[in-house]
Amino acid sequence: MRCADYSNLLQFILDFWPHGFRYGELNTYLADIDLQAEEMFFQLVKDYDQRQGITERLKAENQMKWVGRINDCKAQAEEVIMAELIMI
Repeated sequence: MRCADYSNLLQFILDFWPHGFRYGELNTYLADIDLQAEEMFFQLVKDYDQRQGITERLKAENQMKWVGRINDCKAQAEEVIMAELIMI
């Protein structure tokens, strides 16, 4: 992004977000969302790999297959987080 884009984003935040966000609460809010997303990500990946039977044995026997399946779990988790938590 160019510098002008950042200033436009900052102006948008200052103009349209509730007054509470103007005085330091925006960073706290965003940090909280980040923490929630990180916790949700790790839990979802763990749940998905257990459901799909991705084990340490698979990792030892076929690393490429294990990596592919773990990457699929991560992609699914990211989609859920974007849709449910971040709402993109």
